[in-house]
Amino acid sequence: MGAVASGGAVVRNETVIRRTGVTAAEFDRAVDAELAVLEQAEQTYRGHRSPLDLTDRTVVVVDDGLATGASARVAVQAVRLHKPARVVVAVRSARRRTCRGSEPTRFAAFMRRPDSAQ
Repeated sequence: MGAVASGGAVVRNETVIRRTGVTAAEFDRAVDAELAVLEQAEQTYRGHRSPLDLTDRTVVVVDDGLATGASARVAVQAVRLHKPARVVVAVRSARRRTCRGSEPTRFAAFMRRPDSAQ
């Protein structure tokens, strides 16, 4: 129904939310729970080290494949908070419509599947 990333970035999948009947309160509770899990994971991986400085750098966001694109979009939102010069999303495969209109400056997909492909 959506995705979260560092810095409080949230992407909602309105189609899934509408189809499943998830209320705003249920969505907000899920976001809060997932942000807490993410914060714990960041603490585990990063310890007391600060996040990398992404200012004026080219950042490559890698995803193993895009279906709805929510996880990649929220990752790009989180990265953009750090003012990179450019964001590139690299994926193994993605549906064509997921690639169209994407936020990143560059989008690289090894294989773009037709929209009707599962």
